Amino acid sequence: MGDTVGSAAIDDDEWRQATDLATSLGPKVCEWILELTLDAGLHLHSIEKRAKRRSHAEQKIVNKVRGDYSLKDMTDILGVRVITFFPDEIDVVASLIEQEFDVDRGNSVDKRALLDPDRFGYLSLHYVVRVRREQCSTRDFNKYQNFRFEIQIRTILQHAWAEIEHDLGYKSKEELPSRFQRRFSRLAGLLELADTEFQQIRGDLENYQAEVGEAVRDEPGDVPVNRDSISAFISESDLIRKLDAKLVKEIYGDTRIAGKPSRKYASRLAVLLQEFGFESVGQVEKSLRGREALFVAFLAQYKAPQQRETVPVGGCLLFYLMLEAALRPEGEGRKLLSQITSTLSYEKAQARAAAAKLEAEAG
Repeated sequence: MGDTVGSAAIDDDEWRQATDLATSLGPKVCEWILELTLDAGLHLHSIEKRAKRRSHAEQKIVNKVRGDYSLKDMTDILGVRVITFFPDEIDVVASLIEQEFDVDRGNSVDKRALLDPDRFGYLSLHYVVRVRREQCSTRDFNKYQNFRFEIQIRTILQHAWAEIEHDLGYKSKEELPSRFQRRFSRLAGLLELADTEFQQIRGDLENYQAEVGEAVRDEPGDVPVNRDSISAFISESDLIRKLDAKLVKEIYGDTRIAGKPSRKYASRLAVLLQEFGFESVGQVEKSLRGREALFVAFLAQYKAPQQRETVPVGGCLLFYLMLEAALRPEGEGRKLLSQITSTLSYEKAQARAAAAKLEAEAG
């Protein structure tokens, strides 16, 4: 027996069939979209899915003006939400969706276009889609061929607005007490501005990363120490390559040097170099060149090879900072050395530095 809602009814068997399709298709679509975005080089915040509750479906039928609206007309029994980091990524995801799915243009809407100055809310892009006929056969999706569902695409800030708005329970300007409308509008504008600013910062950082390598080569003394400048330095410096080779020979034997710098490792180096008082890449290079012979002798004090599959590009800098710590006054040196390693005591580092100094002077 069906549940009668107003003049419409939801048949139990029809509801069960629809929700079975939604719950089984949801994970497959999420995995599919993840594959598409990874292949496109896009890193998403998340992909979510949900099957519509029966009570919500019943209420939707009641609210529809059209008397013959039924479960078969419903396009959001399955909802998939794709959450990006930046606004321009919405259009990239949208393009992928349009290429891979059969889009129902009549029921799809770009709600971003509706957000004008007097519009309440912070809205996203909504598609109603089907799995294309050719995809049904290649992916064994034949049972989903006529099943329509919704894909929403929004940024993480748009998502935050929608979730808070939903929790507060006000979905339109008319529902909200007038004295709160201006505050909501200001907040929506701030979030939109933040979305745009984050995107601009990302672009500026990408430009900086492209330019910093040239700056490190030409004027290293003017380039401040940070993750990107150190990454460029250890990537392109002949001195780093030479000292990395010495490090591998003296300590790690047949171990190879990793193919390219790790951002995580470059970030760690940058923090440590700043702790040691290095402000520019030029200062780091000058210090390395000035103590190159001493540093090579210091590496030679590590008699027992340590086994590692790879050594990070710029690994020599970590060992150079051990030498630097050993040459600093005791209190400062202990503190700095503890930030680099917990396995080497300050006394042992000092002894190795002293032996290296004698070896370098004799050489």
